[in-house]
Amino acid sequence: MKVLVASACFVEIGGRREETTLPVGDHAAAVRMCLDQLTHPEYGCLKSVSEVAAIGFKAVFAGNLSGVRIVTDELLAKMEDFSDIAPAHNPMYAKAMRQLRSAFSEIPLVAALETAFHETIPPENRLYAIPYEWSEEYEIKRWGFHGASHRYLNTRIAELISRNALASGSSAACPSEPDASAFRLIGSTQSAALRVITCHLGGSNSLCAARGGKSLANSLGMSPQTGLPHNNRVGDFDPFALPIILRKSGKTLAQVLEELSSKGGLLGVSGLSGDARDLEDAAAKGHARAKLALESGRDRLQRRHRREQFADPLRRMSQHGLGRDRIR
Repeated sequence: MKVLVASACFVEIGGRREETTLPVGDHAAAVRMCLDQLTHPEYGCLKSVSEVAAIGFKAVFAGNLSGVRIVTDELLAKMEDFSDIAPAHNPMYAKAMRQLRSAFSEIPLVAALETAFHETIPPENRLYAIPYEWSEEYEIKRWGFHGASHRYLNTRIAELISRNALASGSSAACPSEPDASAFRLIGSTQSAALRVITCHLGGSNSLCAARGGKSLANSLGMSPQTGLPHNNRVGDFDPFALPIILRKSGKTLAQVLEELSSKGGLLGVSGLSGDARDLEDAAAKGHARAKLALESGRDRLQRRHRREQFADPLRRMSQHGLGRDRIR
């Protein structure tokens, strides 16, 4: 559902789909629209809004407040304080949460932070080589993101491995949904040694190294603008280039940071699009910068593979073009 435009909301219960299209003024109006359908006397599945246990958010960043948390004033203040770190997410998420707390004060709000899965990253992989007090006082660390995606991939891979083990003769039951039991099924020794590299590739990109279902390193650092090039976010970038850009362009720091987070990545290099599909089509027609953007992104992925000692098959896959993720 899109806010500030005419948008559709639907419920599907017992194979019956009911859809409504109305202008949606803000996030509170969007949730009210959904709740009205869920509690509709004819086709709703709830008798009243009081049956809603909570409203959940996949939130991005709140500094050292991580994990799954009830939305409180403290959490909202942290998210707003770090809006510069996640400018495409934190301001709007915090605004939506405040609207919903006001409109539905009887329903708890719960936020699952993207950094949660990466809480197990050890200090040697988390700290930047900066004055140590910056890490402590200003919370400048490699926090890592896309945690929900990397957590799911790790548990799903463990489940698939356990399923194969069961097919080979184990009598244990295989879980229907991926969770921690998948790691238990493949045995404590094997699960602790299970090393997995997961790739989150799309509008934004990241790699994660994990052992035994616990994150050890993530290619994203302090912000979602770091690491690999994204569709329109810069990726890793030398901060000492900033004074040159500021001096020669006459732009403010805020303007430059906004451009790095919205006009960088594949879009910035190609000057055409941040969508790899568009760039593949353009490159096939001879668009030189579209081809350059794709090759630049693949080169950075391959170099990070080598640093993380990625498996040869994955490296070969990246060398021949990245296909759609086949794990379901």
